[in-house]
Amino acid sequence: MIVEQILPLIVIFLIGYFFKLKNILAKKDSEIFGKLLMYLVIPAIIIDSFSKMVIDRSLIYLPIAGLITVMSLTVFGFLFARILGLEKKIKGAFVTTFPTLEGGNIGYPFMFLIFGATGLSYVILFDIANAFWLFTVVYFISGRMGGNNTQIKSALNDLVRAPIIWAIVIGLFLNVIGFSNVLFSNILESIGGGLLLLVMLMLGLEFEPKIKSIKLPFVEIIIKTIVGFGIAVGLSSLFGFVGLTRIVFILWATLPPSVVTLVFAQENKLDTKYIANLLSIAIPIWFVFVSVIIGYF
Repeated sequence: MIVEQILPLIVIFLIGYFFKLKNILAKKDSEIFGKLLMYLVIPAIIIDSFSKMVIDRSLIYLPIAGLITVMSLTVFGFLFARILGLEKKIKGAFVTTFPTLEGGNIGYPFMFLIFGATGLSYVILFDIANAFWLFTVVYFISGRMGGNNTQIKSALNDLVRAPIIWAIVIGLFLNVIGFSNVLFSNILESIGGGLLLLVMLMLGLEFEPKIKSIKLPFVEIIIKTIVGFGIAVGLSSLFGFVGLTRIVFILWATLPPSVVTLVFAQENKLDTKYIANLLSIAIPIWFVFVSVIIGYF
């Protein structure tokens, strides 16, 4: 049952929050967890998954569908921001968060928990487009809305140096040459075993329950989820996604906004409180949505 799979995540999340309240761990410790995830744990899982997955020509459609999704979400973000008549700083925060999806901290561990290595491989392929779009177009939009001159070249350099990108390249290379080693695989699996623990502890440390003015963030999350769901269903029919591919795509397209947008907002003097409130309520809403979707499909 989906509850039996999600409940352990909630328990670990609450443990992380409890440790913060009791000063066993501090919020700053989440930065260490984040670095372990970004530079070690997630790359290990990606290399292991991609080196073993069966490469099919149809997989090329996954990043294409992902790119169309984030492009569409960007257009809808500007459309709804105009309809809602938002003032400049909030509008900037709105259009910055609307097209983004939190793959690394939420999507990857969840898909791995529920659907295993295959589900993780699929969500990563969808998320390649999201990562590219986030560090180029969304970064540019954030800077323009904040009145700053953004440096796309710098953002692209960060993207190229990202460990996750290189992990994908290494995993695919090992797959193509047919590399297989039990010891190597066991090492990667042992490292990857810390994924869910680190992610949920980190989210617990970052959680701030003092939420004010949640009406607009709530409206954005509901609209974003509905639009993402509609886009994913439509593109699934267009590209012929069925079974696991379809459900992973739908769940990915409705993920909460990326936490990186908070960094963009701080850098470009957008409404950071709005984004903090948005991120605080987005995850629990997404988990409710996931429970319904998985139960239905």
